Amino acid sequence: MEYSPSGETGGGPWLDLERVASRNGMGSDYLKSVTSVARARLPVNGTSHDNERAKEEKGGIMKRRRLGGVVALAAAMTAFLVSGYASPAHAVLALVSRNPDTSFLVHPGNGFPQWYQDVNGIALGQCNFGVPGDPVGFVNDPLCLPSGASARPLPNLPFDEAFYFTADTEIAALDGGAISGSLLVIALEAAFGTGDPSPGQQLVFARIRFRANVAAGGEGTYTLTHPYGVETFDVATTGTRAINFTRDIGLAPLGFNEAVVNGDIGPFLTCVNPAPPAGYLGNVGVPCTFTGGLNDLVNITGPLATNNTTNVLLIGGKIDPKLPFTPLTVDAATYRCVSGVFCDIDVFAHSSPLAALVATSGTFIGPPMLGDGAGGFFGTLQVTQAAIPFPRSLANPSLLVNVSAADPAGVPVSLKIPLVDSVIISQATHNLATGIISVRATSGDPRATITEVQFGSLKGGALDVDLNGFTAISIPHPTVTVVSNAGGSATVPVQILNVPEGLKIAAAKFNLRRKRLTVIGTSTAPGASLLLQTGVKQLGTAVVGANGAFTMKANLKRAPRFIKVLSSGGASVRKAVKAVTR
Repeated sequence: MEYSPSGETGGGPWLDLERVASRNGMGSDYLKSVTSVARARLPVNGTSHDNERAKEEKGGIMKRRRLGGVVALAAAMTAFLVSGYASPAHAVLALVSRNPDTSFLVHPGNGFPQWYQDVNGIALGQCNFGVPGDPVGFVNDPLCLPSGASARPLPNLPFDEAFYFTADTEIAALDGGAISGSLLVIALEAAFGTGDPSPGQQLVFARIRFRANVAAGGEGTYTLTHPYGVETFDVATTGTRAINFTRDIGLAPLGFNEAVVNGDIGPFLTCVNPAPPAGYLGNVGVPCTFTGGLNDLVNITGPLATNNTTNVLLIGGKIDPKLPFTPLTVDAATYRCVSGVFCDIDVFAHSSPLAALVATSGTFIGPPMLGDGAGGFFGTLQVTQAAIPFPRSLANPSLLVNVSAADPAGVPVSLKIPLVDSVIISQATHNLATGIISVRATSGDPRATITEVQFGSLKGGALDVDLNGFTAISIPHPTVTVVSNAGGSATVPVQILNVPEGLKIAAAKFNLRRKRLTVIGTSTAPGASLLLQTGVKQLGTAVVGANGAFTMKANLKRAPRFIKVLSSGGASVRKAVKAVTR
């Protein structure tokens, strides 16, 4: 089932948090603390669609799997919603990265903020905002939680979740007495309102999640104390996930400041023992004691709960030096096949004038790109024609070109762009005198077919159209666009001409034996429509060829003295007929 952030599904209505709370007599204070932004997806059939990351102990180190659609909270959350409440948590974040014009400073490829900063001046940046083996993003950093690889990746968005900050308990750290299977998740997380990567749907939210099993006989009120506040849960029904609480704040796409203003996280926690590696808050795979929160411990109290306290968390976060990302825009990556074996890829980009840029495609690596000293860059790399998929399809997608930019004063950046063939339009004219529009174009891929989007396919790279036949067109068009089935396209202005047609008849002969009239001539209006007449009688029609030549034939009983050819371009010419025997 597909879900939308607006709260509509294709399979039935949602029950949001406000409705659940209303049905169970919960007040507005509860709603403000729990439902400030979050919504719960509660399908009518009761099926849970919460693809949350699970935790497991493996070799003494907690590993966390990926999270699916972030705007979804499980139907299992209903147990908490109808019987628990939460006191508002405390959070102190100060800033999210911004440009001088106050717009958000985001990565030029993935569109997420460069950093988030707390009141202590600690700024955490993007760590592992990519997937292993992909050159885009910062990947394979073992000190941070890995991102979740998307099942529907985009060229510059291969993940569907990534993390600025994480602080979690080990699974058994809070277990004791009636409590088991405890799980505390604290995170400042990047994801998408659509679940799958989608430009314009980027969001960053602050999450507090607590889950625990409660044994039979453990009914009652439980209080969770964590680094950023206190939550209270009334458990009326025991069992698996009897306590099941999630609060996500910041779920509006592109509303990157919501987690700062209203989120539950901040200041950031820092490992004390063992001390964090330089440049990090901790090692996400190594438990540590910590400092920085309102409470430097985690505790759960309630009926039959015993020894439910820990001062150890798994903390992840990479300190950002607040150097700006190297600016990078990849304008185009087109190819032209210079032989039946090799093709040249031309890459055009803009970055800071002092940056060093390199373009690669698969295993093909180009030399350093050339700069013009003003931020413009150009580079060429050669690939085999066989390496470029054709025809393209979902199963045979376009080759991708990766451009990496590194500036001494900034953070290196990589971006990808799909490779398309080079389409060059060498002529686009509209002759007002003849009504003929002429287009000449070529593709860099000899396998490709090119088409003018309004008038049709080019044959041999040429298209001549008599616009007098297009009743919907009364004035010249300002541009023509030629597209290729290899992905390329080009648009150029139309040159307006007002040149009368040059129409000539080279020969007009009547074969006395065959009783056939043949007229041969030329016109300066390729594509023009011609009409052959003798007197007022129409003998036939023809179209001027791309080379400007035409031939017209008609079968007659006897030879006419004169014939006349009229063109749709407005010209006409008359010529005497010569009788021949062969």
